[in-house]
Amino acid sequence: MSKEDYNSHQWPAYAKFTIILLGLILFFYALQVAGNLLVPLAFSLLLALLLYPLAKWLESKQIPRAIAIIIAIVLVIIALGAIGFVLTNELIGFSDEIPEITNRLQHSIAALQLFIEQHFEVSKDLQIDWLSKGLNNLLQTSAGFFPSLLQSTSSFLTKLGILPFYLFFILYYRDLFKEFFFRISPDDQHAKVASILFHIQKVIQNYLSGLLTVIVIIAVLNSSALLIIGIKHALFFGIFAALLTIIPYVGVFIGSWLPTLYALAMYDSIWVPIAVIGSFTLIQSLEGNFITPNIVGSKVSINPLVAIIALLAGAEVWGISGMIMFVPFTAMVKVIFDHVDALKPIGLLLGSDKKNLTFPEILKKINPKNLINKKQ
Repeated sequence: MSKEDYNSHQWPAYAKFTIILLGLILFFYALQVAGNLLVPLAFSLLLALLLYPLAKWLESKQIPRAIAIIIAIVLVIIALGAIGFVLTNELIGFSDEIPEITNRLQHSIAALQLFIEQHFEVSKDLQIDWLSKGLNNLLQTSAGFFPSLLQSTSSFLTKLGILPFYLFFILYYRDLFKEFFFRISPDDQHAKVASILFHIQKVIQNYLSGLLTVIVIIAVLNSSALLIIGIKHALFFGIFAALLTIIPYVGVFIGSWLPTLYALAMYDSIWVPIAVIGSFTLIQSLEGNFITPNIVGSKVSINPLVAIIALLAGAEVWGISGMIMFVPFTAMVKVIFDHVDALKPIGLLLGSDKKNLTFPEILKKINPKNLINKKQ
């Protein structure tokens, strides 16, 4: 077949759609099957992009690359260890109150049963029967949830052990990876490849640094509000709820229920849990409308609908890990689509980004010739 015949041959629309659909199905199936290998690699890639400026700054101080990377990784481990230490101490204190919480819940249930019996003329035996049926249905529905959650958590903790090694080698061989992308692309596309790599790096760095800033702000606001209300273990509840913001849209709601249930169980006044709900609702409103859009949203212009789809797809493919990672990876895909003419309409659907630098602006910051070795 001649080149003219090949170019003139047009695939029908339904054939193109079918091929694309099958390709997406195979792609996500492969991601799911290879999750044990890809999840720690994906986490390491995101962390490497976040730590790259620190490692590069240390190297500029005449510190060897390997030592600089190790220092950056150790600093991250120390920071995570400090957060874990605080949460563990608070969790120990919280666990000591579980017997008291159980007793109070039993009294609350008994009082509720008496209220229903007096005002709605439903006997306690009938209430217990309804409750037992509801509990049975709940147990049947969630029978596979907790083993799955335990398995996912233990698997995630196991994978954490290999993250520092992946992280080290990704940062150490970063120039090799850059050169690979330039060598597989035509010479006249090097400027575009440089622009894509530059924007991906900036998008992920801005997203993760902005997310960390949001977590710190939300932790301070949550803890301060709970302290003002008078909730014990305010620091634990505040930090725990803030950390859950790494799961977009869903985490903020999950994090607010634990202190609310604790307030219902441990305080006689109904106004205490109402105050907790009100304060978390206000903080979530600030987070969703002002804090996150101005700190993170301005960095990553992803369509909210696309973000929700990415969240659900991540949960289906990689569970909680996917819910955390699929949004920033969608932002990376958007950068690629925005730089490829044939894919720009899809990039527009993923979200509008008016703050991307133009090619001349990129070339002022990056000279692709300095990033690769010229072919001899």
